[in-house]
Amino acid sequence: MSHHSARAILCLFAMSAALAGCGKDGAKPPPATGSAPTGAARGAGGPSAAKRAPSGPPIHFKDDRGETVSLPGPATRIVSLTPATTEVLFAVGCGERVVLRDSWSDYPPAARKIPRARGLKVSAESIIVGHPDVVLTGYLHTDLARALKAVGIPAAEFKPQTVAEVLHSFEAIAAVCGQREAGAALRKRLEADLQRVADVVGPDALTDAQRPGVYLELDASRPTAPYTTGPKTFAHDIITRAGGRNVFGDGRETWFRVTAEAIVARKPDVVLLSDADVQGRPQTPAAFASRPGMVSLPAVEKGRVHRVTADWVSRPGPRLVLGIDEIARLLHPDKMRPVARPRPTDGADAADAADGDNKPAAPKPEATP
Repeated sequence: MSHHSARAILCLFAMSAALAGCGKDGAKPPPATGSAPTGAARGAGGPSAAKRAPSGPPIHFKDDRGETVSLPGPATRIVSLTPATTEVLFAVGCGERVVLRDSWSDYPPAARKIPRARGLKVSAESIIVGHPDVVLTGYLHTDLARALKAVGIPAAEFKPQTVAEVLHSFEAIAAVCGQREAGAALRKRLEADLQRVADVVGPDALTDAQRPGVYLELDASRPTAPYTTGPKTFAHDIITRAGGRNVFGDGRETWFRVTAEAIVARKPDVVLLSDADVQGRPQTPAAFASRPGMVSLPAVEKGRVHRVTADWVSRPGPRLVLGIDEIARLLHPDKMRPVARPRPTDGADAADAADGDNKPAAPKPEATP
C-alpha cells in the first residue's frame, strides 16, 4: 500500500484495526512493531508521568461504541491515536496534555513534537509505559481494550459516520480534558460556517437537477482499482453538503474499490482527486484522464477533474468544514466565488494564516451575480 493509502484511506477507515493513520512524510507506514517510542515514558513536553490528583469534577461521556467512559477528573496525560482527535485536543487548548500520538497526527505542526507510537496496530505496552489517564482512538481492538482494562486505563473510541456526528464528537473529546464548553463552542462555530455554505448550495437552495454527480477518488495507488466512498460515511455527507450527488452513494458498501468500467457507467459530472498531493505518485487531472475509458466522462470532457485537499476531506476533525467549503466552490463556481488557498505543505494549511488559535473555520461563501 502506498504512503497515500496510509494517509487518506487509513483515516477514513477508522473502524478497522489497520486504520489508525494519515501521515504526510512520503514514507510507507512503518511496520506494526508495537515498540515503545523514545520519550513515551516521560511524555516529552507534557506533565510528569506520576499520577496527579484530579483537578476537577468526575467526567462521564459515551463514546461511539455506546460505552460510558468515566474519569475521576480532567485528564492531564492523554494518548491520542487518530489525527482527528489530536487536532480537536489542540483546538480546545489541550494539545500540551497529549503525551503519545499515532504516527499520522501531524497537525497542527506542534503535534509533531509529541512522541509517537509506531505501527498501524499500537501495542498496549507502548501506551501503558507512559502512564496515561485515557486513550482516544478510532478503533479499539480487542487485545488493546483488554490490556488497558486490566491496568485501569479508560479508553474511548470515536468513529463518526456523518458530518453532524463529527461535530458532536468535539464535545466528548474536549470533555476528556475538562473543556466541554470549548468543544461546544467549536462545534457551534463550525455549524454556523456550514450553515453559510448550506444557504448557498444546501437542500433548500438547489434542486436535484442542480446537483452534479460527483466521483470522489480517495486512493489510486492502484489506478485500475481506486478507492471511493459509498453511503453512510462522512465523506459521502461532505459531497452532499457541498451541493453534489455521490455517484456511488446508492450502494451498501462504505469504503471500497471500483473498476474503470464502474466509473464510466456512473458518468460523473465532476471528479475530485483527494490523492493529488501524494509524494511519489500524485494523481493529477491529466493522469486521471489518461486512464482507459476516462476520456469519455462528462467530467473530463468539460475539464471538471479537480484536486482537493486530502486532509480536509479524510480526517473527521475541525478542518473538515474547510473541505466542504473547498468542494462547494469547485462544484458551484457560479454560486460561490473560488478562493485561492495555498496547498497544504508539510502539515500546514491556509487555516494557519486565517486562525492563529488552530481553530479553523470555513470562509464565508460569497454569492456571485
